[in-house]
Amino acid sequence: MKEKFSKILKDSDSQKVSKLVMVLVVGLFLLIVSNAFFNRQEAPAKPAGTELDELEEAMFINETRHELDMERRLEEALSLIEGAGQVRVLLNITNNSEVVISQDTIIDESIIKETDDSGGVREVFNTKTDIRNVIVTENGNQRPIVLKEYDPRVEGVVIIAEGGGQAEVQEALIRSVQTLMSIEPHRIVVVRMK
Repeated sequence: MKEKFSKILKDSDSQKVSKLVMVLVVGLFLLIVSNAFFNRQEAPAKPAGTELDELEEAMFINETRHELDMERRLEEALSLIEGAGQVRVLLNITNNSEVVISQDTIIDESIIKETDDSGGVREVFNTKTDIRNVIVTENGNQRPIVLKEYDPRVEGVVIIAEGGGQAEVQEALIRSVQTLMSIEPHRIVVVRMK
């Protein structure tokens, strides 16, 4: 190896540069080829529990649609109130929808008693708990069994209305939302639209 470096150093400058470029090109080529052959990544296998991730994603999309639909329906209803004019509604929703899924719990308990040569006794208690979601197959589709569903809770409502500056319109809007959504009046704010 030393001999090769010595020989390179003795060559003229133009030969040194061309040899250096050639070494770099060959090295780069080897790097690209090795990455092409040795770093192939296969599509990851679908991990267990993916059904739940897909269910959660679908629930999130449903919640967003449900929230937008609630706002739209409120806007339509409130704009019919005399003097309200055009109305926009914003909802503050907490406790997103929650779904309680049926689960199988398997508990395996074992006791191992060991006695050593000197007469000492040792007991080892082992407990293994395995919790799995109950999945049913219908028409070739798998889905978890849902025990309970909790709807999201509306914590506050902001109503922006053209007639929101008038006291009687504000009162009518607040009473309407209070009745429709079963929330306290202090959680409802009415402001005038610009």
